[in-house]
Amino acid sequence: MDTNEFTALEEEISPGPRFITIAELMKRTSLSRPTIYRHIKAGVIPGFHIGRRVIVDAEFLQKLKARGQSTISGKEDGK
Repeated sequence: MDTNEFTALEEEISPGPRFITIAELMKRTSLSRPTIYRHIKAGVIPGFHIGRRVIVDAEFLQKLKARGQSTISGKEDGK
């Protein structure tokens, strides 16, 4: 496998960050830290602890962007 094949394969596997921090989510949305933690606890935002840090699945942010939202209104997943 030459370098070009490896680079192409790497881009397919990892198009961007898989997880983002609470601080990054706050920067990219209008959500406050307490609101984010409340939604994580309620299961609306897919987040989890790694040691003392809490991270959020970056796919959640992509779904918000796809809907043209920067905030959460009502139930996120339509349940």
